[in-house]
Amino acid sequence: ADSLYLHALTTIENSRSGQPLSGVAAWYRAQYYFSRGATNKNGGDDENGNFAKAMDICEEVISRFPNSWGAQKCRNLRKSIMRKSLDFSCETVVSPDKPFLISVRYRNIDSLALRMYRVTVEESLRFSEMKRDEQQDFLARRVAERSWQQVVPGSQDYQAHRAEIPLDGMPEGVYVLVMNVEDGAADESQLERALVVRSSSLAALHRVWKDTAELFVVDRETGLPLSDVTTMLYAREYNPQSRTWKRRPAGKPARTNTDGFASHLMGSDGYFSFRLIHGADTLAPDKGFYGYRPGRIQTASTQQTAFFLDRSIYRPGQTVYFKCLLTEAHAGDYPEALRGEAVTVTLLDVNRKEIKTLRLKSNEFGTVNGSFQ
Repeated sequence: ADSLYLHALTTIENSRSGQPLSGVAAWYRAQYYFSRGATNKNGGDDENGNFAKAMDICEEVISRFPNSWGAQKCRNLRKSIMRKSLDFSCETVVSPDKPFLISVRYRNIDSLALRMYRVTVEESLRFSEMKRDEQQDFLARRVAERSWQQVVPGSQDYQAHRAEIPLDGMPEGVYVLVMNVEDGAADESQLERALVVRSSSLAALHRVWKDTAELFVVDRETGLPLSDVTTMLYAREYNPQSRTWKRRPAGKPARTNTDGFASHLMGSDGYFSFRLIHGADTLAPDKGFYGYRPGRIQTASTQQTAFFLDRSIYRPGQTVYFKCLLTEAHAGDYPEALRGEAVTVTLLDVNRKEIKTLRLKSNEFGTVNGSFQ
């Protein structure tokens, strides 16, 4: 179907080669290649050069019939083909003074301008909640700690690309990394992207247990637990006057024990975040977690059965082997294995007609197993 469509357009172009109508047919052909390039299924690799083909067609129409309707359509399509895009990502927390990578996704860009700003913990938390124009105003009032340019490969095919760029390590602290195009284009402010990056030797895992938020603090490099780390829990509250979310301390600070554990009473349900302080090293992620006290989620004991098969699909006549794990969880407690429990396992056909039933009893580990032939 595609070949017939292109053949029909080419026929119109050839039969009206000296007329503006051929430019309209050529624009439809360029639009076809542009759509193919934009919906490429190879993860962004435009192997057939569809964008480049569309660009060549547009340039030819504009040159031959500059004042025609087809030329105007080709100019608009050319803008879409040449439109720039930029985005990047990296680890939100990196190890101090160690190089790390950032992943950059870009289109129609030859080089990048990067800036690094050092900010306080409180400034970083506010920055993450700002709108883009507010972030730009915030950075405009500061002096970058470091600025540099970075050339990126493969931008002549009008296709989206991805590259990993190494960055030098940073001392402990919080930074804002800003990326933009280097050529100072008119749309520079729209392309600018910024991320908060934290350089810290601290790392933490958390869990909510009953009405307590528990933290396990370790060294980011070795994974060994850290003792005597000050931990602080913050709750998020909505301020209806300013229409903003505010953080407030939820209880008193705590310190990790020799095993790296610390706990905080939440006091209420809601959204929480934590802060870790170890000497001059402070880690305060801008993302947190939801915590709910007992009684809000589960008020009675519940039983569950985990069913396991030896394969996901069977041929006719094959034996089906299975195993079940039976557990019971009481309110606010860990699940326990159900021992000595009578279990009925029934095999049904596609019409839910019973084929065979097994009656079993769970062992000391709360499991039963069997097979259907």
